Amino acid sequence: MSSQHSQININTKAKQLRALAQGKDKQIQEKLNIEIANQRTTATRTRTAAGIREDGHKLQQIQAWLYTQVEHIVTNTLHPLRAND
Repeated sequence: MSSQHSQININTKAKQLRALAQGKDKQIQEKLNIEIANQRTTATRTRTAAGIREDGHKLQQIQAWLYTQVEHIVTNTLHPLRAND
């Protein structure tokens, strides 16, 4: 495989991961700014809202990890996974 072909493949992977991470923005915002929080407070709504916000924070962590992987791919500092680790 040529170096140029390899670089194109790396750029494609980075673009795919970046698009995946960016695609999480709307979903994260919806979970962090949920409509149920604006409704009359009940114990059930409070628990539901807390769970949804927790999901939003988990998605933020996943998004941050994806952006980190993109940065490693672009800077060629991504370490290969080893099966025995």
